[in-house]
Amino acid sequence: MKNRRSIFLVLISVFLIFACSGCGGRNNAKLTYVDLVNNDTGFAATDADIAIAIGLKKGDAYKDKMNQFLDKLTAEKQEEIMGGIIGILNDETATFTPRYDFSSVTGGVLKVGMECAYEPYNWTQDDDRNGALPIKNLSGKYANGYDVQIAAMVAASMNMTIEIYQYEWESLIPAVQSGKLDAIVAGMSPTEERKKEVDFTTPYYRSTLVVVTREGSVIADAKSLEEIDKEGVKVAGQPGTFHLSALKSQTSNLTVIDSLANFVDMRIALEAGTIDGYVAERPTANAVCNAKNGEEEGFFVSVGNILKTYWKDFLKGIGYTLSIALISTVAGLLIGLIIGIVRTIPRSKKKWVAVIQKIVDVILSVYIEVFRGTPMMVQSMVIYWGYAFATGGNTLNLFFSALVIVSINTGAYIAEIVRGGIISIDKGQFEGARALGMGHVQTMIHVILPQVIRNILPAVSNEFVINIKDTSVLNVIGVTELYFFTNVIVKQTYKNFPIYFICCVIYFIMTFTITRILRLAEKLLAGKDNYTICGSQTDAAAMIKVTKEGIPND
Repeated sequence: MKNRRSIFLVLISVFLIFACSGCGGRNNAKLTYVDLVNNDTGFAATDADIAIAIGLKKGDAYKDKMNQFLDKLTAEKQEEIMGGIIGILNDETATFTPRYDFSSVTGGVLKVGMECAYEPYNWTQDDDRNGALPIKNLSGKYANGYDVQIAAMVAASMNMTIEIYQYEWESLIPAVQSGKLDAIVAGMSPTEERKKEVDFTTPYYRSTLVVVTREGSVIADAKSLEEIDKEGVKVAGQPGTFHLSALKSQTSNLTVIDSLANFVDMRIALEAGTIDGYVAERPTANAVCNAKNGEEEGFFVSVGNILKTYWKDFLKGIGYTLSIALISTVAGLLIGLIIGIVRTIPRSKKKWVAVIQKIVDVILSVYIEVFRGTPMMVQSMVIYWGYAFATGGNTLNLFFSALVIVSINTGAYIAEIVRGGIISIDKGQFEGARALGMGHVQTMIHVILPQVIRNILPAVSNEFVINIKDTSVLNVIGVTELYFFTNVIVKQTYKNFPIYFICCVIYFIMTFTITRILRLAEKLLAGKDNYTICGSQTDAAAMIKVTKEGIPND
């Protein structure tokens, strides 16, 4: 008991030291940007590289209808809308009047996807102020920004309402290709590479690429891309964008950082000082550099404020995470038990039955090896989007998808655990059951599996704990578990360290508590420590009392 307390105290101490290392809250560095000019002092770029258009499935009939509206959207109107959007980002008292009106719409629904994390084009907020629209796959959250307003105006012009869906950047094109989304309105440029995958409308905005940096940094006073391209300078670009490809192809001395997934991560890295700048479009730079920084606050004050504001989001994430992990582990156990029974059926003497058994065994072996040998994140993408492609855009409910993905992954691991448990049972028990006239299934259900389940319980409990943590990879398909909500809060507040710390503590509390509960269950299943073995029902002298230490007590 003392050792357990010591371990627990050490873990708490590590957490506190870890937290204190981040005291001081967010680093409110003042940001600026190097104002470059395309094809002059900045990046060489074509119109397709810097334009922003709506992405559609190849051959989609919506394209012509959308172009009818976008062709009439003048550059002056675009700048007016963009200016209003940047205004509400930089001034909390400013307001924006939406240009769309759905009051007389009688048509269908336009499903639009975006990251909801790319100011001023799209971002996430907690209410519908300034014309924000609900995020369909993220309950209680709203999307706003230039993309949102343009998408809503386009939908209204087509006599349609709109639904906004939040997706990671790399999932947007597959979602449109599979038919899950009707359109991508996410600040996406119609590059030649993308045109091979999806169609694009007339551009709804054009901009210039600049480099966002900190005031006083080594590149803050640069006037051209050439002055930025120096040894020791680290500049980031978002993967999968022209920003990154231009940075790689048009510089030779600076260090290109391509590991930051989105603009939120790049901004946080810049404020923390781990990079010197990142490539962005001028509207994004204006929004970021003119944004009002929050007041400096201590780490624990920051944690308290986050919990006070977003405790409901964390609770939702905990509920989904525990539900997915528990149900999937039970389902995985059932899958494992069934596979264990099937794979241990004795080979039939009938040739055709033996062939069928062999085929089934190969199929089950392939299933086990594939799902044990590939990451769950990849499995999630393949299963979710594969189903969408196969059914012409129909997707499974995200919660159900999560259960299916985690269950079959867990089943592959537990199948081998069950097989090992069955093999460990003495062969004499199989022979004894057959001598009593039991078939293979009866032997398994009544004799073998009760012992196997007791023996493998620690391993299954460990799978449950692993599943609690592994649900975090499901955020790639939009499952709203704990890590998903954590990322949403980070994108809203940019307070990455305290938020991820809270997430870390929650995961630890869940796994630590559940581990203790499962160990208690194992102890209860083990029975009493002191019991009596009777050698005869009539001979009292044959009774042997066994103590906890296992020493016979006459």
